[in-house]
Amino acid sequence: MTASTETTSNPDLERYSRQMRFFGIGEAGQKKLAGARVLLCGVGALGTVLANTLARAGVGFIRLVDRDFVELSNLQRQVLFDEEDVRSNTPKAEAAATKLRQINSQVTYELSSPISTAQILKHSQQMSTSLPMGLTISRSAISSMMSPSNRANHGCTVAASAVTAKP
Repeated sequence: MTASTETTSNPDLERYSRQMRFFGIGEAGQKKLAGARVLLCGVGALGTVLANTLARAGVGFIRLVDRDFVELSNLQRQVLFDEEDVRSNTPKAEAAATKLRQINSQVTYELSSPISTAQILKHSQQMSTSLPMGLTISRSAISSMMSPSNRANHGCTVAASAVTAKP
């Protein structure tokens, strides 16, 4: 018997057969991930790793927000970009979405222009109910990351610490 038939009989979930073995995920948890929506502000060093992981985990919808273009100095730490992105002066969100579609074409990717702190907080309230396995977005973490210097330098930035487990 193969690992996939031990875990699921659904061929759409075959690629997730290993993570569905973890307690708390299973087929039901994987379906929740497929129905989840994530807003990722900033597709730099942390954002590319998060986007890559979320796409591979099977999160169903990922909205990418970044106003910057891929630069040569990004390549040593921003894992979704390559030299062709630099040569073609590709916007980071667009380059990231292109690579992510090659990784997991079952996920819906949307590109957005940088948005305001108020829009991020409003969006996080709307999305927090759809996050799987008891995760929520911390308003204070988002607010503190949206200091005037962060807004001036990055448009918007949301770090991994903004997503925490509910008690």
